[in-house]
Amino acid sequence: MKQLVSLVAVFAILFGIVQNVRAEEKKDAFTIELQTGVRNTYFDGWGGTSFYKGFSVPSSVTVTHNGTGLYAQLWHSFSPNGEEDGADETDRTLGIAVPLGPVCVDLSYSYYDLTGPVGYNAITLAVDLPKFEGVTPFVAVSKMYSTDSSVMPGYFLHKAGVKGSVKISDQPIDLCGYVSGFNGGGASELASILKLDASTTIKTGAVDIIPQAGYKVPLQGKVDPELFLGLDTVYAFGIK
Repeated sequence: MKQLVSLVAVFAILFGIVQNVRAEEKKDAFTIELQTGVRNTYFDGWGGTSFYKGFSVPSSVTVTHNGTGLYAQLWHSFSPNGEEDGADETDRTLGIAVPLGPVCVDLSYSYYDLTGPVGYNAITLAVDLPKFEGVTPFVAVSKMYSTDSSVMPGYFLHKAGVKGSVKISDQPIDLCGYVSGFNGGGASELASILKLDASTTIKTGAVDIIPQAGYKVPLQGKVDPELFLGLDTVYAFGIK
């Protein structure tokens, strides 16, 4: 309960700051983004841990209020084979992403509805630091509370990395590299995995096509190196 009250208070403070900073902009438009895609394997977004060795289809709907940075997202993934397995998950997220001076802060609450009897409530803070030499450093932490700690423990997750963009024949290529770790379940690893990602956005009228690739390098534990491939399509539109 204390964590929930604290989260609401921080949301209110950030909302107030944004209202003051953007008071003259008067942006009341919403953006709705629809996204779907396919992955060659199902992995978590923090460290690239594979939960399912097969194709998965993730989709999401994100609604953002452009004047405040408040957003809500519904995300779902399933496996085409129709069986209930590690690729089946539904996530619900409420958050706010705002620029605060030279940094960008994203604070969110999520509920991860996993296959099986256990889910997770998560509070996540991600911060993009000032850009340096064309590269943006970032850090993120997440506290995950299990709905049944007797079955699955809660975790504290962290990661830090850099991201940037290069152009190849005038086509921007987004690059990202980060190290992630965790503390929970009777174990702790400061640096579990090194994850390297590359993607590009191909604009085709109203729909963006985003091919992506990633490579996971284990730094601790018994995790195997693995290549990730994905292809997303994104359609976004605004509402006044």
